[in-house]
Amino acid sequence: MFESKIPLRFGDFDANSHVNNVAYFAILEQGRIDFMHEVRRHGTMPAVIIAHAEIDYIASVPLGIRSVTVATWVTKIGRSSFHLEHELTSRAGRAARAASVLVVHEGDHGSRPLTDDERASLAQYFRDAATDS
Repeated sequence: MFESKIPLRFGDFDANSHVNNVAYFAILEQGRIDFMHEVRRHGTMPAVIIAHAEIDYIASVPLGIRSVTVATWVTKIGRSSFHLEHELTSRAGRAARAASVLVVHEGDHGSRPLTDDERASLAQYFRDAATDS
């Protein structure tokens, strides 16, 4: 698992004085970007595109919170894609659970299989989804 601290911006908040539901996706995106940089620092990682993203909102993040933490881990490694899960928390508590599917992509050539080195790099961050609560 990898954790990334994401600073909140004024524009992340809405008129209800909490982080807007759409901003959660941008925050999770930054967590994924940080995760990919971390994987690349310790191994190899291809260019990817998002094939699927979903989120379960658990609690709001109130005005006054300056940053959140996004935990990211791998739950499945397929032939040319891999699945990530994310948990977004703040000092106010757990705010969201999310999942995404990323596909290896090479521009006009489309997708390609993950290499053995790429699989090994991702496997370092594997956590079985069946054991999570």
